Order: sequence, then C-alpha cells, then structure tokens
Amino acid sequence: MGWARSFCGFLCIIFYGILRSLAATQDPCLSTFDAEKAQCMAPYNSQRQAIANNGRRLYTGVDVETVRLLCSAFKTSILCIKNLRRGCPQRYVQIDIVMTDFTNLSELCTIPNLYEVYAMHQNCFARRADESNACYSAYIDNTEQVQTRTDEPASLTQICVLFDRFMTCVKTNIKTHCGEFAANLTDILVRPTVNISETCTKYREITRTIQTTTSTSLRKSTEFESEEQPINRSTHLVSEFWLLILQILILFWIRTT
Repeated sequence: MGWARSFCGFLCIIFYGILRSLAATQDPCLSTFDAEKAQCMAPYNSQRQAIANNGRRLYTGVDVETVRLLCSAFKTSILCIKNLRRGCPQRYVQIDIVMTDFTNLSELCTIPNLYEVYAMHQNCFARRADESNACYSAYIDNTEQVQTRTDEPASLTQICVLFDRFMTCVKTNIKTHCGEFAANLTDILVRPTVNISETCTKYREITRTIQTTTSTSLRKSTEFESEEQPINRSTHLVSEFWLLILQILILFWIRTT
C-alpha cells in the first residue's frame, strides 16, 4: 500500500506542476501574480516578522500598539491584493485563495474595540507566557516526531490533531488563570500565528463535504439493493483515494508557499 500512496502522490505533484505551468504560459497576467502578491504582502510580513524577532506572540501578551500596527499592515496588504484584480479578471481564483488564507487574521482585526479588549487581558497573557510557550514547544516537537517517525510523510489529519491539542493547551492555561472571556479571545489570537491553522480548517471542511457526499451516495445506491446484498466497498475505496490525494496536494501546497 505504501508504494501505491507514493505513486499517487508522485502523479498528483506532476499534474499540479503541469497545471501551474500551463496557466502561466497561457496568460501573462497570471504569470506575474506571485511576484505582485509578494510585494503586496510585504508590509504585513514585515510586521509579523518584527513580532517574531521579539520572541513574542499575540497570545503571550504583546503591547497594544503592536497589535494595531499588525492589523494596519494587514489591511494595507489585503487592499493591495484586491487591487490586483484590475486588468486581469482571471486572477479572481488566486485572490480568493489568498483571502481565505487570512480568514482568521481578518476575524481578529475586525473585532469591535479590539485594542481596548486586548489591553484588558494583555498583562495576564504576558504572565502566562511561559506556560503558553511550553504548549507551542510541545506542539513543534510532536509535529517533528510525527514527520520523522516513518518514511512516508505525516498525514494532514495527524498534524491537525496535534494543532488542536496545542490550541486546547493554551486555552486551558489562559482560562484557568485569566478567565473565560480571555480564553475565548485566545482562540482568535492563536490561529493567525500558526500557518497550519487555516489549512486544517479548510481540510476539515472539505473532508466533511466528501464524507457527506459519499454517505449520501451510499444511501441512495442501497435503496436499489436487497437487504441481503452486501454494500460494495468500492465506494469507500474511492473516498479514501480522493482523501489521500487531497492530503498530498494540500501538504505540497504548504511546502511550496
């Protein structure tokens, strides 16, 4: 089974690369999108890097001005991305992908009275920083162990489970010492700081859709079968195959962005 998965992954990666090459060749305005996107995201990336250089994260208590600067840079970058549509309607798909990548940060920066709300809990976040950082360190260590444990790449399901544990660890720490409201705010503060969070959200949504579709198809197909006739396992195999391809494509996209 291992060789089959590797072969499927190899085919998917080749197919993905061919599609990107064809798109860039056929449409000049698409071929420059990545470079223009990088320019647009420069203000946000610069501000985010400045926070990382200080060894702090939003959920470990940065000053309110840092949050304001991050959201301001983010809004500037996103406005620039939206403006890339001008003169190139074909970019709508790529722009929609970029926008969904920042759903969590967009949610954070549009919270009413964000800076006042954050200021109320900033000191408590800072006091619990060591424990929250320990949660993050454990998440990184566990992820690395999963990725190096076998010859095959870790499944997205495994990585997302580890991310959920990390989220629970931080939230429990904050809820115990800073209160319920601060813990709820932690959900929004953690996700923008960890790249995998958006990917896990999308993966769960797509997986649920596939499972729902498969379940519906099975239910409809069995309406035409006798009760004694066993359900054909091919539907399950097809579902598992497409879930495997989905994981490979998403992991490949994470590593190339």
